[in-house]
Amino acid sequence: MKSITLSIYNTEMSPQKNFVVEDIETYLSKLITKTYENENFQVPKISLNMNIKINVSQDNVFKQIGNYVRMLYGSRKYYFFIIGSDWKSTSTVELNLYMDTLNTFYDLFKNAFSEKTLITRQHEDRWLPNQKLGSLLMPKV
Repeated sequence: MKSITLSIYNTEMSPQKNFVVEDIETYLSKLITKTYENENFQVPKISLNMNIKINVSQDNVFKQIGNYVRMLYGSRKYYFFIIGSDWKSTSTVELNLYMDTLNTFYDLFKNAFSEKTLITRQHEDRWLPNQKLGSLLMPKV
């Protein structure tokens, strides 16, 4: 297993909002405080959905852990939403993480598009006209 730096923040970001923060490191550094940090965290494999266990004392279990995670692996940063948690013992909480792919990989695709980029989209009508009633039928499944 590889060692990484794990930081947990309490942010206003969520998977439902799903937006890109152009300079996410500046945004995270302006937050009042990190709710958790471990500079020698062991992660078996970074993936889109993953569960990790953190050491949090029983006294802090019922406080807000946070909702956003940054994992620093060498020079690469991975960002995750905390979508659930489960208290495992008096000093362990398991967090369910979902990768924030937009902010994790923003540096890889931000320069891929320019003002000259042409995006062609194709669509299919999902509603069929009803000739007799002049209304719309149910969508295609």
